[in-house]
Amino acid sequence: MIRQETESPQMIFWPEVEEAGGFGPETAQSRIRESFLSWEDRQRLYHASIDYGIAKPNFTSSNPERSEEFKRIFLPFSILDGWIYENEEIAKAYDAFNVARLSGVTSLSLVRYVGGDPEMGAYHDYRFDQTREYHTLVVARTMESIMRSNGFPEKEIKIGISAAMLHDIATPALGDATKLLDPDNLHEEDWWWTMLDEKGWKYLEKIGATREMIDEIIHNRGVMGKILDIADRITYTMIDIHSIKSGVTLYDQDKGYISDRLDDILEEDPNIGDIFQEIEVNKETGDVYFTNPQRASKFLAARAFMFENMYVHPLTQGRDMLLAKTLEKFYSPGEGKAPLSPNRLRAATDDGLLFFLQERLNYDRVYKLYLDLYGWTPRHYEKFDNQERANERAQELKNNSDYVVVGIREIKGFNPATNHKVLGEWGRIYEFRDYYPDYAAQIEQAAESTKGFFVYYDDPDDVNPLVARLVA
Repeated sequence: MIRQETESPQMIFWPEVEEAGGFGPETAQSRIRESFLSWEDRQRLYHASIDYGIAKPNFTSSNPERSEEFKRIFLPFSILDGWIYENEEIAKAYDAFNVARLSGVTSLSLVRYVGGDPEMGAYHDYRFDQTREYHTLVVARTMESIMRSNGFPEKEIKIGISAAMLHDIATPALGDATKLLDPDNLHEEDWWWTMLDEKGWKYLEKIGATREMIDEIIHNRGVMGKILDIADRITYTMIDIHSIKSGVTLYDQDKGYISDRLDDILEEDPNIGDIFQEIEVNKETGDVYFTNPQRASKFLAARAFMFENMYVHPLTQGRDMLLAKTLEKFYSPGEGKAPLSPNRLRAATDDGLLFFLQERLNYDRVYKLYLDLYGWTPRHYEKFDNQERANERAQELKNNSDYVVVGIREIKGFNPATNHKVLGEWGRIYEFRDYYPDYAAQIEQAAESTKGFFVYYDDPDDVNPLVARLVA
C-alpha cells in the first residue's frame, strides 16, 4: 500500500508519528511479544533489542583494556558515542592511508549560513569547524555499525571501512570552493587513489581489496556503495545540525530562526541520529533500505532543509565563487605549469593554502585575508534560469558605474535523495518518493528551487578588498 497524505504540512519536515518510547534492551524483548503494537513499533523494538549492544562504541573485536584510546567520535542525536581504539580496523586504516592531513581541511569549506537582507547588510556569519578527518572517522564508524548489524563477514567489513576512510581523502584544501576551479581534476571521489603510497596499497592488498573494489564503493555503486552513501549523508547532516544547535542563533528575516526550525526537528525526534540502526540490507536483491519510513522522512526533510538554507544558499555559494576566482591565476591542471596544481591542492591544508594566498596577494597578515574571504557577503545578487540571461544582466551592470560585478555562479541544486528505499507494509520495499509521494514532492521542489545562475555584484563605495583586487 502506498501511503498518501491528504493534507500538505506547513513545513517539509515529516508525517506525524506516535512515539512508542522506552526502547532500552531491558524492555525490548518483552515488549516485542505485545501483539497490540503497530507494525512500525515492532520493527523499532526489534532493532532496539538486536542493535543496541552492537552499535555502542567499541563494538568491534578490539579489547579496550588491551588497546590505547585513539580517537573519540560522536554521531549527534544517537547512541554512537565513544572511543576508537588503536587496534581497531578504523585506526589501522587511518594510519595506512595518512588521513591525518584531513584534520587541516574543514568539511564545509566556506559554508556559513547567512541570514538577513543582503542589501541592508543585516546578516550574521558562522564558521563550521568540523574537519574532513572527523567526518571521515564518524562515517567509517557508522558504516561499520550498519555492516555488522546486517551480518557482513569480517573481510567485507574491513573493505567497507577502508572505502569510508578513503572517500574524502583527496579533498583539496578549502574543499568544495576550491573544486570549482577544476571539477574534473579536483573531485575527491575520482582521485582518491592518487593519495595512496606504498603503505596504503599494501594495506588494501592485505585485506583483500583492489582499486576497482574501493572505487565502486566510493562512487556509491553496489550494496556497500549504497551503505557508504547513507552513512555519509547521516553523518554530515547530524553533525552540522549539532554545530548550529551548540553555536550561535542565526536569523533570516524571511525564514525565521533557522535554529528554531531545527528545534522543531529535534523536538519531534531527539534521537533522529539513531536512524543508522534502522538500515537493513537484502544481499540477494541488493536493496539497502530504511526500516522506519517515518524517521526516514524526518531525516530526508532535515537534510533538505540544511541544503536549502545553508549548503547551497546563494550567499554562501557566492563566497565559494570568490575563492575560486581568487585562485584562478595561480592554478593549472598540468603539474609544474603553475604554483597550484591538482596534486598540490590535494596535499595542502586550509591554512597552508591561505598562507600561500597571503604571500601572493601581498597581505601583511593572513588574518586580514581570512576576514576578507570568510567575511565577504555580496551586497546584491540576482537569479536567472539560464547562462545567457545571466551574462546579459552582468554586462548591463558592468556598463553601470553604480555597481561592481563580482561574477556569475551556477548553483546546480542538490540531490533530494528521495530514491532511497524504505520498508513498507507487509515487508514490501518502496522508494521513498513512492511511499510518501507528497512529502517527497516537497523535498524535490526544495532541491529544484535552489538551481539557477546567479549574478553577484557590490556597491563601488563598499567593495571588499579581495573583490577590489579581482576587479582590478
